[in-house]
Amino acid sequence: MGSRTWNGHEIPDSADLESLARMLDGDPPAPWLAFRALAARSDPAALQLIVGQCGSVDPHKRRAAVEAIGTSPIGARAIEFVRRALDDPAPPVVDAAIAATGRLRDEESRPRLRALLRAGNPYYRGYALLALRDMWSDADFEAVLEIATRDRDGRNRKNAAWILRAHPLQWRKLIELWSDSDLPRERGWVCELLSERGDATDRPLLERLRRDANGHVRQRAEEALLALEARNQ
Repeated sequence: MGSRTWNGHEIPDSADLESLARMLDGDPPAPWLAFRALAARSDPAALQLIVGQCGSVDPHKRRAAVEAIGTSPIGARAIEFVRRALDDPAPPVVDAAIAATGRLRDEESRPRLRALLRAGNPYYRGYALLALRDMWSDADFEAVLEIATRDRDGRNRKNAAWILRAHPLQWRKLIELWSDSDLPRERGWVCELLSERGDATDRPLLERLRRDANGHVRQRAEEALLALEARNQ
């Protein structure tokens, strides 16, 4: 197996901790390579070197440290440093902390993630959304539905919709949201949900979607109608 690389540079996975510690204080790209090597280890001493950079004056190093904690196999042991980074003055550090919180599935941070869904920064909202996806709870449905319905950022609305399709807890609300969507994908999801869960009262909507301008939606509507008929026999 070949060596791991980052931006064309070999990651020093076989280096000892003393060498990696020196690299953290060196010139780029040495610190970024050291972070990746340290994050791959289950050694508490390696994690401690990462944690030591969470207080760096350099926001790039703080971000890299938080990212490394998030990917470390023992990163949960340093979760308090990720939580602190959610209040970092540098937005890129906060972005990394939100993502790391999701990867580490930190339940204590769930209320903060929901609050970040209402942040003015669209990146914060987007990263919080993906973090909640990674640590999904049905209790997050309404907060994610709000993003899918009202967020000003189209990418956030799209990602929220994908999450809701995977977790259609209140599926009737999703039917209402997507039945007149401009996106054929979402109109197709309506057909799928009705095929899975609908009843005879949903036939008029499916009849309309069977005449949809998009061929894939028409096909899914036909399939959903057949599913309804089979269920009612």
